[in-house]
Amino acid sequence: MIVAVTFPMLTEEDLRFFGRHCVLFCWVDSTPGTEYGKANGGLGKPFTTTAFLMWVRNKGFLITAGHILGGIEDARRRGQKLTDFLLDDTLGFQAKYSDHSIPFGDFDTVWKKHVDQDGLDFAVMALSPHIGRKLQANCAEPIDEERWKNLPDKIEEYYLFGAPDKLHEVDTIGGLHVKRAFAAIPVQCINDSPESPLTKFPRIVYRISSELTSQSGARLDDIDGMSSGPLVGVKRDKTGKPRYCFLGIQSSWDKSKGIGFATPLKPIGEWLELGII
Repeated sequence: MIVAVTFPMLTEEDLRFFGRHCVLFCWVDSTPGTEYGKANGGLGKPFTTTAFLMWVRNKGFLITAGHILGGIEDARRRGQKLTDFLLDDTLGFQAKYSDHSIPFGDFDTVWKKHVDQDGLDFAVMALSPHIGRKLQANCAEPIDEERWKNLPDKIEEYYLFGAPDKLHEVDTIGGLHVKRAFAAIPVQCINDSPESPLTKFPRIVYRISSELTSQSGARLDDIDGMSSGPLVGVKRDKTGKPRYCFLGIQSSWDKSKGIGFATPLKPIGEWLELGII
């Protein structure tokens, strides 16, 4: 089950509008003898991260952060028991099924992952016909090329989308049930990057408020769990009609400074066009 959590400037309708482009990537760590395995009465600790869908030359791709996949690979090498991998595609306003998920156990062999010191932190998976049909059945929709390639000048509003850890709820009656939160928080883009040294592919840098309170009163004092979510820019015309674009993939953040960093999306799309990745 998904709970839409709205912060100032965006409504639940807005969140669901953008949510049609996103899915939640979920799994459970039930490693025996560890704090994760002991969590929730021994049922394990659920993990949730975000991915989004995009078209490149009429092919559908799933995009997330590379360090998420790297963390899963490291955990498996350590012998941790990770199970119940799935994609939750119920975020969109046109979703036909509010309780729908796609088993996703074979992800190891289909992702192409990049994490390096050049400022790149992303993972890409070409959608198989099977997964593509499943997503389409619940009205999940990739962003078209206009949304990542032809970016407007002077973007006025920036939002980070994702699944913050602190807002999830777990119920263990009759099994492990997770009520996952999907949120968009307003951020302020920083033109003069405080990053030192600068990376080869400059990351998008933005400021995050230290006092975020949702419309329902939920407080969020960190963005743990929002890694891999899309950074979205909005520009409005003279009538107020918005034009939106997907700018980057949330990679990391500095809580002490309230600053986040995102890998730019446009170069990734261009590399996919050229068949480089």
